[in-house]
Amino acid sequence: MDDMEILKELCVVYAEDDELIRQSITRIIRRRVKMIYAAENGKEGLDYTVEHNPDMVITDIEMPIMNGLELIQELRNTHGKDTPIIVVTAYQDAEHHSELADAYIYKPIESQQLFETMVTLAQGRKR
Repeated sequence: MDDMEILKELCVVYAEDDELIRQSITRIIRRRVKMIYAAENGKEGLDYTVEHNPDMVITDIEMPIMNGLELIQELRNTHGKDTPIIVVTAYQDAEHHSELADAYIYKPIESQQLFETMVTLAQGRKR
């Protein structure tokens, strides 16, 4: 089976406050996964995660209401390490980094890198 096939089984929550980036990345991911829920901020991302219990969460860091670091902390407190978390951010400093995230992808986002990271984490989850 093609590695990318595993993505077709995934339900993903994607939290990003920048509307253009959110729409663009959601459109790209939607073609590859079973379902994607796009959130405008970390709080909405958390709500979608609680409601839909996704296989993976992708989040920006700098967002209003609840930032990505707060979202990651809350997810780890409530879901443990079961749900892989990918951070997509423009920031590469320690202040914007969490050891609780499974992977980091730096903007501008390369779709191939994003998909490869998603496949790696999804395969690790299935083991």
